Amino acid sequence: MYAIYDFQVDPINFDVFTFLVVAKSEADRIKEPCHVIFVPGYEEDGFEKPNRKKYDSHEKLFRLAHILYAACSSMRINYRAAIYSWDITVA
Repeated sequence: MYAIYDFQVDPINFDVFTFLVVAKSEADRIKEPCHVIFVPGYEEDGFEKPNRKKYDSHEKLFRLAHILYAACSSMRINYRAAIYSWDITVA
């Protein structure tokens, strides 16, 4: 089972624990491994909208590694960060 955590709408804070518990519970219920994909937001640093609490890029990366990735590891959930650019031109 794949669960997607989208930084455009989801904050980079401890709310991820609620998300992960629900995802892991559902994966356990259907007897499938749980995979979480972290998708970057539209902002230039890849995180949530600027109307949320302001963190500088270093703080956001620290939170990504020490809160979100650590939470996945502690719950034995596979995780990946989707790395790509939103700067797409359609001809």
